[in-house]
Amino acid sequence: MNNQDSLKMLPNSIVRTIAESYTQDARDFVKRFDLLREEMLHKSGRIKSFIDLLMACECVLKAHVAMTRESDDPKVVYKAIRKAGHDIEKLAKMASWMHSREIYETLTEKLKSFNVLLRYSFDADQVLFPLFIEWDEAEIHYSSTIGNDLFVVEIRNSIELLIDELNEEFLGVVDPDVWGHMERMQEFYLTMKNKELL
Repeated sequence: MNNQDSLKMLPNSIVRTIAESYTQDARDFVKRFDLLREEMLHKSGRIKSFIDLLMACECVLKAHVAMTRESDDPKVVYKAIRKAGHDIEKLAKMASWMHSREIYETLTEKLKSFNVLLRYSFDADQVLFPLFIEWDEAEIHYSSTIGNDLFVVEIRNSIELLIDELNEEFLGVVDPDVWGHMERMQEFYLTMKNKELL
């Protein structure tokens, strides 16, 4: 038996392709975090590498939402994902790919206070290191979150677990109608773009 015999045929599905794209984005953000975390030890660098984890979490949750709703109308699924934006809490509520909701709830609890706007130093300074008040009273306590290696590593590992849950879904033999699927994906993209959803 060769390797191809042991691999399943991957269905051509617009929603599945969207999920696979978001999963790859999540992998890329985690990889960038891994490469830069110890290279950027100053606070601004730590915050920016943490934003990569936030983006990875957002992407993998979007993938979980898509896979949860794989049989639904792709336009409806994509609109719902896009409407949730960067909101980890909304995305985690929409996702139910895993049988247990524990990891979704844990990530929501740990990340709901964070916003990708922290990628800008000005915004990060106001939220994490405000003037005229003690930093312990800041909106987000830096030392117990972004500045805490245990907190950050737990987030990173949870995201990797979510990615791993999807890996098997994207391993297999490509359906022979790959060109037809690519044409349908292009048509879907142009339709959604024309509706100003991109």
